[in-house]
Formats: sequence, C-alpha cells, structure tokens
Amino acid sequence: MKVLHRFRLHVGPTLVHPMAEKCQEAGITVTCQGTAHLYLEVETDSVSTDSGRCAVLELLRKKHGCVLHIDLSDLEPLRGYSDEYPRP
Repeated sequence: MKVLHRFRLHVGPTLVHPMAEKCQEAGITVTCQGTAHLYLEVETDSVSTDSGRCAVLELLRKKHGCVLHIDLSDLEPLRGYSDEYPRP
C-alpha cells in the first residue's frame, strides 16, 4: 500500500524556483511554489511522516548529493494530508 505524504519546505524567496527545479529533477512532485516555500508530495510504503521526510531527502541526495543542505527539520508535514490517505 502506498501512502502519499505532503510537506512544506521553506527555502526563502531567492531559492524557490531553483529548488523547485531540483526537486522535480529528483522525481519529487512540486504542487505549489509560494513566495518563500514549496509544497512537495512523495509516496512511500510506510504511514510514518518520518519515512516521507526520509524519502524526500533520499531522492534529493541521490540526484544532487549533499550540496542542498536540507535536513528532516526543514520538511514541515502538512497536517490533514500526510499519513491519512493511503493509496492502493
């Protein structure tokens, strides 16, 4: 069973567009670009929010290495979405 996780990533106004491109290149769905943040979606096999965070970091690091300087605390889960909507 796949679970959809949604996160907000605050990157600041100058990095919104470049970071959105990096996320899309890594296979992460960018659903919205705000003035200083991105909304991201990723699917995992686990209902744990931390597994969703780890999946985002793993995808980014596989594609771009550690140069992006993002950690687990930067990914804010969107309440009401993560962990609640299992996908078949």
